[in-house]
Amino acid sequence: MKNRKGITLIALIITIIVLLILAGVSINVLTGDNGVLSQASKSKGETDKQSIIEDIQMDIASKQAEMLENISVGQFSKILLDYGNIETNTDSILDGKLITNNGNYEISIHEIYSGSLKNETFSQKITPLNYGDKVNYTANGVNDWKIFYNDGDTVFLISSDYIKLSGTESITGKEFLDKAGLVELSSGEYNVYWENPASTLQETNQNDLFRGNGYILKSINKNSRTTATFLNTNNWNEFKDNNNYARYVIGCPTIEMWIDSWNEVYISEKLEYTPNNNGNGYKVAVLGESYRDDGIGGGTMRKMSYYVNRDTDDTGLLYFPHPGEAGFSWNSCLGYWIASPFDNNDTDWQILRVSNGGNIQPSDIRSTGYGIRPVVALDSSIIGTKESNVWQLSK
Repeated sequence: MKNRKGITLIALIITIIVLLILAGVSINVLTGDNGVLSQASKSKGETDKQSIIEDIQMDIASKQAEMLENISVGQFSKILLDYGNIETNTDSILDGKLITNNGNYEISIHEIYSGSLKNETFSQKITPLNYGDKVNYTANGVNDWKIFYNDGDTVFLISSDYIKLSGTESITGKEFLDKAGLVELSSGEYNVYWENPASTLQETNQNDLFRGNGYILKSINKNSRTTATFLNTNNWNEFKDNNNYARYVIGCPTIEMWIDSWNEVYISEKLEYTPNNNGNGYKVAVLGESYRDDGIGGGTMRKMSYYVNRDTDDTGLLYFPHPGEAGFSWNSCLGYWIASPFDNNDTDWQILRVSNGGNIQPSDIRSTGYGIRPVVALDSSIIGTKESNVWQLSK
């Protein structure tokens, strides 16, 4: 019989098994927890993370060189917020961590900065982590105020609730109603509206301070003239305190300040505003979504109210004191006014308002379902110390 050369079936099977084992080893070397690809990915991640740390440190060094001294807590936090979200379980920002926007890296603040921070004035202490903190401030019978915003020089307070106009524990003075042309709803304790728009454009010389300068108010527009009554600081002096802690007060937050404050707290839920100086006011939307002719309504901004924990999130209550489902009314109030006109090409009767249901939408100035929440600009020289979770003010 002629000899045949080749491999047996058993040898073939053994060869295949050996090749599979070698392939498994090779794949594990490449993709395992300690594999080449995994190690390369970790190495790139560490490099990117270190690059972010170095960029932040450069910004800090630049600010210190500009100031010729240590930077303040407020300045430090604003630098960090350019790179991500700050989380901390203590009152000290240095004990916290930064969750970066780029790469979602978790970086201990101690990895970034090991020096000390200058704490002098109130504004230099306050960071977005303090938005919603209670402050010992009393004016016009209202003694419940919260930190709303800090622009680096001035801390702004907002009344924790809608101003109570009548009934028990109501305010002590109402001259601002006549000055602003507001009408008190007879069947409600909190509601105010305008029966007619202001006849002239009142002086609003503090628009820059209260972040209301994006849209230039127009004397020919009804909603501009109405908005001006909120922004005329002379109308709201009853909400200045007897200790001279307040520089100025306006009747409600502007949309620019409201959204800037919100965006510094809820970084993953950012909003945007666009002033249309060729139109009638501001457009507002969830960041990255299209503008709506009726403001932010329906499904676009509803996620704001769901994002805010209605039972435990005190910071969320800073923006929505009485959150509920769409159309929810609290003591006849559906929400509160915003001191900014809305850009509607068909009418100039609308300004913006915040609803209990979690929306920012326009309303006709004659709507009777909304209250007011004055905003106080504190003197820049104010000193603040936190005692029993309440900020005590002094000069």
